[in-house]
Amino acid sequence: PVPTVKDASPFDAAQDAQVLRSAMKGFGTNEEEIIDVLAGRSNQQRQTIRGIYEAEFERDLVEDLKDELGGKFEDVIYLCKQLHAAMAGIGTEEATLVEILCTKSNEEMAQIVAAYEERYQRPLAEQMCSETSGFFRRLLTLIVTGVRDGLSTPAKEQAAQLYSAGEAKLGTDEEVFNRIMSHASFPQLRLVFEEYKELSGQTIEQAIKHEMSDELHEAMMAIVECVQSPAAFFANRLYKAMNGAGTDDATLIRIIVSRSEIDLETIKQEFERIYNRTLHSAVVPVPTVKDASPFDAAQDAQVLRSAMKGFGTNEEEIIDVLAGRSNQQRQTIRGIYEAEFERDLVEDLKDELGGKFEDVIYLCKQLHAAMAGIGTEEATLVEILCTKSNEEMAQIVAAYEERYQRPLAEQMCSETSGFFRRLLTLIVTGVRDGLSTPAKEQAAQLYSAGEAKLGTDEEVFNRIMSHASFPQLRLVFEEYKELSGQTIEQAIKHEMSDELHEAMMAIVECVQSPAAFFANRLYKAMNGAGTDDATLIRIIVSRSEIDLETIKQEFERIYNRTLHSAVVVSESRDDRECFAPG
Repeated sequence: PVPTVKDASPFDAAQDAQVLRSAMKGFGTNEEEIIDVLAGRSNQQRQTIRGIYEAEFERDLVEDLKDELGGKFEDVIYLCKQLHAAMAGIGTEEATLVEILCTKSNEEMAQIVAAYEERYQRPLAEQMCSETSGFFRRLLTLIVTGVRDGLSTPAKEQAAQLYSAGEAKLGTDEEVFNRIMSHASFPQLRLVFEEYKELSGQTIEQAIKHEMSDELHEAMMAIVECVQSPAAFFANRLYKAMNGAGTDDATLIRIIVSRSEIDLETIKQEFERIYNRTLHSAVVPVPTVKDASPFDAAQDAQVLRSAMKGFGTNEEEIIDVLAGRSNQQRQTIRGIYEAEFERDLVEDLKDELGGKFEDVIYLCKQLHAAMAGIGTEEATLVEILCTKSNEEMAQIVAAYEERYQRPLAEQMCSETSGFFRRLLTLIVTGVRDGLSTPAKEQAAQLYSAGEAKLGTDEEVFNRIMSHASFPQLRLVFEEYKELSGQTIEQAIKHEMSDELHEAMMAIVECVQSPAAFFANRLYKAMNGAGTDDATLIRIIVSRSEIDLETIKQEFERIYNRTLHSAVVVSESRDDRECFAPG
């Protein structure tokens, strides 16, 4: 998905920091200037501004913003921007309109309407009418014009009117539903829904499900859920925003910001009750790299400069600093580094650190981390080890022993077991390319070791899959299909399980298309409960000078979206470090 906030270009972090300070200095606050800066910069740019602001003025930018910006900025103006964005361009984000408009009291709605017209010089109702249609438009228009609380009809009578307009007739009289749902107060609607159930035997939700569809159905359901439990409604919206193909960051930030001074604590409790996990853990998965404490950004910047200054580069010091700081801390370091030395830290790192650092040493650290502590990350071992040529494997083995004073094979043997251990050991010891047996004969050996017998001779699979070169294996798999009538993938699926199955499949996929294998790994890393940042970074770093461009093309071909858009979405989802709405 195309982000609403991209890197500003040109970008001058020092000037932005000065604009923010000026906007908050003295009497009053220039909210427009603050919005223009923060809403128009990417998260990384905001973090750079933050670092320079703190270095230049010796003040905490986040604390200054909190002190200067009241509820109006965080709630009403912010919601106006969200409404405007939902109706801008081609298409309309109806779900955003529903969430904001159908959940507000008359007083809240009046504030939004006034602020919207002042900000955009156009009535909210007018723009909304041009972007919506039918009974959905009629309902939102009634809500926006502030008619709620205007009905004094008894709840029992209103329930009867709803019943007559829906279940009791052929078709639906949407006008009656619109009138009652937009006019009656939330406490009144609660009574109406109770009376409806008494009269009909069905809940109002069941009636709406049968009688409405599309946007009108969603709007009606939002009103019902907010009447019954606003906290449960917003908890559900937050859950949906964080589950699926990427995170809906706009919804996530909007709800947390706009409800922060209303009922966010109740929403948090409701979220935990419904989904059996805290909202905090859902928004911010426990990272592998946490904030360093104590933390001295100026000292870290000095260490990095010293490590890259003069003859040679002290890679160990660079690793110690960068790998031991959270993203927010690294951005603060970057801002101070650029302010202090008038140099771009990222460019300096690129100039000083070659492929060995980015690839071999980094992969060694990943292998070590995968085997450290309780349990072993077999998927990481598979991805790194089962996809390498002999030459690549030799570099990793040598660097690993030099770094950790222990052979990789030895540590791996202590952390894995069975035929899985045997396969990885063969790969690590660099035996690939050592078989000269014809592909047809190797295919027959695989067939005899699997499909043609009761049980599986894993040793044969291990020997061939670890010894034969990738070009040779490609020929073997073609011969296997000729002989068996099945693909090698089908055979492995039937004959193997658990880690050994995953390792064998990784080899097969890398033989057939390394780019497709890594594209698939990237996709899996960004989908599910939180992003697997270690895998995401590892693949992008380690393949950047090999075939990342091909992986990007393959990712787009398979998943019909660019890798860049997927990474940006996943980064926004998990990196909740932007400190102002935008």
